[in-house]
Amino acid sequence: MKIIQDIKDLLSPKTWKQADLKFQKGISDREKCLGNFEYFDNGFRIIENQKSSEINWADIQEIIAYKVDLYTVDEIRLKITSDKLTITISEDTSGTI
Repeated sequence: MKIIQDIKDLLSPKTWKQADLKFQKGISDREKCLGNFEYFDNGFRIIENQKSSEINWADIQEIIAYKVDLYTVDEIRLKITSDKLTITISEDTSGTI
């Protein structure tokens, strides 16, 4: 399931290195970069609008990436569907790079 690994890599803290983020200032910088996300070995949790949603990597059934035309700008979104729920993450979601 290469797609699952690709998405896991995309959303995981490993991408911090690729984005040249530096964490020498301590945990506050790291937490700031995590934004609305918390990561585990088997999945991740996102907290938005005071609602927490958790998805295990193995439960992901479908991921759709798409662009929304907002007239003056475009927005990239990921729709992640598991057997239990569907969440949509936009590029403006805190913690995305």
